[in-house]
Amino acid sequence: MMTCKEFFEKHSDNNEKCIALQDEPSRLEWQSDTASKHSPSLVDDTEELCRQVFSPIHIDIDNKKLNPTALNDAYDKGLSVFRLLYADQKHIVQSGHIKASSDNDAGKPHRDFVAITSMTASEVRTIKNIEGKLGFAIYDTALEHEISHSDVCHVEKGKPSFRSIRSKLLEIVQKKLTLI
Repeated sequence: MMTCKEFFEKHSDNNEKCIALQDEPSRLEWQSDTASKHSPSLVDDTEELCRQVFSPIHIDIDNKKLNPTALNDAYDKGLSVFRLLYADQKHIVQSGHIKASSDNDAGKPHRDFVAITSMTASEVRTIKNIEGKLGFAIYDTALEHEISHSDVCHVEKGKPSFRSIRSKLLEIVQKKLTLI
């Protein structure tokens, strides 16, 4: 049987690692294991997590409303978040501007870094799908250059299940949206 760290090392470049994770029987228990050799610690339920928001892909900037697509990465590649225990808002904002500039320079569709939003780990981990099963898990996928990095993954199969829990998470993060 594969360990959490082995799974995330094997799937480090996989843009569908969350989909692959859905077939792992230990996927929920792995939240209690480290997923990265760079990890400073496991993600505690009390931790505040921060998500960068880019326009136009994540937000209707005129209405200041997040689009459901702001959370789509949780379905397949992993929703990248910063752990505020290891990164402050200034760092997150700076890296957001750098990412937008880098993506624009690489010829990706134009985007601007416009906001951040947050959630606690317990808010994410307690969201249940329409069948009453836990819908998300959080893994400490710290990177060599960003130890505060974690991934939120949808852990139950199916798009209908994902849409149901995504809407619940969207309600949480919309309330904590901060425009930059």
